[in-house]
Amino acid sequence: MKTIISAGRIMLIVLASLLAFTSCSKDEEPGIRDYDLIGQWISDVRNNTRIYTFGGDFRGYYNDSSGRWSDLTYTISELGHIHIKFFNSATKEFEEEYDWTYSVSDNTLWLNGTSFTRKKDSTPVDTVVSARRQ
Repeated sequence: MKTIISAGRIMLIVLASLLAFTSCSKDEEPGIRDYDLIGQWISDVRNNTRIYTFGGDFRGYYNDSSGRWSDLTYTISELGHIHIKFFNSATKEFEEEYDWTYSVSDNTLWLNGTSFTRKKDSTPVDTVVSARRQ
């Protein structure tokens, strides 16, 4: 009888653990992916072109018309909030980081209040970034 009670307790603990695990929302986990964000985004405001490239591995690139290139990493703490860290592309040293809001609707990304348009052609993003960096 003692074995049945112990096995029953173990079963209750396992079930409670599974319930706790499955009840966590995906939005509560740091570093979740927003697949709509992945891709290359371009903003051209007052002759200042800015391009963000977000990869599925939480890394990407930033470049602008002034010639600045940065590697970046990003995490999404909850949908609608993104944390971006910028690194010098040549030295890989940390430069700066920001916590911003974002939203994606069709082919428009709003990043910290600025509108970006998704790159429309079918050229792979890695090819475009590599070509522009050379």
